[in-house]
Amino acid sequence: INDGITLKINFVSGLSITMGKDNYHQKWHKLGKVLALLSDKKEVLEYAYLDDYPNRQQVAVRLKN
Repeated sequence: INDGITLKINFVSGLSITMGKDNYHQKWHKLGKVLALLSDKKEVLEYAYLDDYPNRQQVAVRLKN
């Protein structure tokens, strides 16, 4: 079963990003907006889910405590 792409980035925070199966250019753009917004607020992203069907305009996130 192919659920698309999931990236696990383990620099310091252990960030996990689920991209899904399509529209990668749009999803990278949405992720950039989310990261910029969170950095302004000094929040650390732990998980981002960019394939939130049926709400494709939304990004589900979990912040690190």
